[in-house]
Amino acid sequence: FGTDSFIPLALRETRGLSLLMAALVLAPASLSWALASIYVARQANDANRERRQRNYRRFVAAGFLLLAISTAAMIPTLFAGVPIAFAFVAWGVAGFGIGIAYVSLNSLAMESQTEVGSESTEAQTAVALNIGDSLGFALGTTLAGALLAHGAASGLSESLQFFVSWAVFAAIALLCALVCSRLRAA
Repeated sequence: FGTDSFIPLALRETRGLSLLMAALVLAPASLSWALASIYVARQANDANRERRQRNYRRFVAAGFLLLAISTAAMIPTLFAGVPIAFAFVAWGVAGFGIGIAYVSLNSLAMESQTEVGSESTEAQTAVALNIGDSLGFALGTTLAGALLAHGAASGLSESLQFFVSWAVFAAIALLCALVCSRLRAA
């Protein structure tokens, strides 16, 4: 969320794009997120629970890895000479990564509750996932804003401010991919 929230502003300020064109860079991510969700949902039809959950765990790690690569790939789009079409492609890939990670993580959490069999436990899991979404969005946006504000106060150019912020979020996504690659069955 830290990168996504500031893409239109970054491309407007560093590349001089119109607000409409800068905002349209987010569109491929929405479409690819939806396609990734459909893909992961098809995995839910696998009758072999162990294989399905193993796939979910792999998708979470792969999704964060795609997000890390895509966030890093957005950095060159801050500078003249890189076609803006590259931003559309890079952030479209990010959306696919987010889509497979998000849906898989939620599916893993909900499936773990079906073993317990309590409706109240399932409801608690659903609420916890919702709180995690909201908290992740708030923390990511706050961290990105703080990084950008610190960069501005330090006299960094706008391009460098976004460069630093996006590099931090690429590193965070890579760390998440590494941690998630170690997920094991409960």
